Amino acid sequence: MLIEDPKSGGKADVRNSALRVSTASAIHEASLKGDAYAWNSVSYDAAAADTLLLVANDSSTQLLVIESIYFYADAATAVDIHFPAKATWTGTAVVGVNLNRASSKVADATAITDETGQASQGPIWITLHTAELTTAQEEIQYHVNGAIILGKDDAIGIDGVADLAAYEATIIGYFIDIPK
Repeated sequence: MLIEDPKSGGKADVRNSALRVSTASAIHEASLKGDAYAWNSVSYDAAAADTLLLVANDSSTQLLVIESIYFYADAATAVDIHFPAKATWTGTAVVGVNLNRASSKVADATAITDETGQASQGPIWITLHTAELTTAQEEIQYHVNGAIILGKDDAIGIDGVADLAAYEATIIGYFIDIPK
């Protein structure tokens, strides 16, 4: 008999009077099903306040759970992580990379770099700083561990505060069925 905790993803398998326990992470489980993705935007000549990467959930049957955000820039800057309201997204399309390389599933999401269609930034969730100095820039690897959940048409964006000639922005997330 298999018993699963839907919140933690932990599993207990009881067979022949023996208990076996597994604690696979939610993103691991999603990746096994082909439902985990990474969206990546790399360098264009970004002006201050540009949306460097935006990911919107297009699924009406699944939630998009954000696992982590990565950012690097060639200049000391801050980045705003925000939740823009639904818009007609415009810019350059970004294809989500399925983290299960054996899966041919495609993300039910829209991802855009150099996004210009949003009327306003929407609420800023957090502002992150790359460094205080103009040398030896450090990347930001921000683990939200599933704390950000996007329903249909919800979006998350990464905006650079300063002009940037070189940067990298990545959002990693996975889809789960909407709880009943």
